[in-house]
Amino acid sequence: MTATSEQTSARTRPYDRPQVGIWLAVVQPDNLIGFAQAAEAAGCDSLWVPEHLIWPQELTSSYPYRVDGGPPVPSDVLLYDPWVLLAATATATTRIKLGTCVYVLPLRDPLVTARAVATLDVVSGGRAILGAGLGWMREEFDAVGIDFKSRGERCDEIVPALRSLWSDELTSAEGKHINFPPLYFNPKPPQGASLPIVFGGESNAALRRAARLGDGWLGTWHDVRVHPRGHPAAGGAARRARASRRTVRDHRHDQPPDHVRRAHRTTMGGRRGPHLHRLTPRAPAPVARHPRPPRTHHHPARL
Repeated sequence: MTATSEQTSARTRPYDRPQVGIWLAVVQPDNLIGFAQAAEAAGCDSLWVPEHLIWPQELTSSYPYRVDGGPPVPSDVLLYDPWVLLAATATATTRIKLGTCVYVLPLRDPLVTARAVATLDVVSGGRAILGAGLGWMREEFDAVGIDFKSRGERCDEIVPALRSLWSDELTSAEGKHINFPPLYFNPKPPQGASLPIVFGGESNAALRRAARLGDGWLGTWHDVRVHPRGHPAAGGAARRARASRRTVRDHRHDQPPDHVRRAHRTTMGGRRGPHLHRLTPRAPAPVARHPRPPRTHHHPARL
């Protein structure tokens, strides 16, 4: 599954201006639509919603982005399905891109994720972005019966499955964690296999994952600075992007050492929000291939 040259060019074409996004961490559903419409009218480029499936009564996991490891929100935090929120937003906007920051990818069955993201992409006319993370809260994985330690391996199997489901006639998976027989998946999202998947995380492993599997990196808690060369840049995130170039140099042998592009043109959440860095195209991930059978009948109502 390889992106066409046109798709590749579209993904890596430099922006003619800084891209501005809004992290909707504190916006509630009753004012989400009005906020989104105002952001679009003001010229913002993207909206991002956070996500967790549950919040445990007793939390022992350490939050990695606080020095004391304490939770980032109170235990009675209001949690919503991000794809429902973004689909509602899509119906009231026309241009602004819609993403998650971040969706705990290995917590879900890839077929469920593929359907939710594809539906948003259809409803929005090709504006969906899957902002993904591995998750830091062991209790979330315990609640659904998934081994917390397997989340990295699960993610490695989920991403190529998603891209195949979004573009190939038939898809199957035969992995250690993800398995399903050959199946059809329709409708395809307008962006197909080029639908952006960007990864969060600050560790070296997270940077390697973004470079190896994703279209970009969502840095966390960086200040927006001006790059010494005069280009708009996220200072802390730019340093992490340079570090990622060193980190992945020995990790990914199918790409030149500078395969991580400095892509500091999108910032989210203002001074204290995450920042998006775009990467050059990945090498195509291995996916199951199936010959396309002759189609003589089509029953759109048969689900």
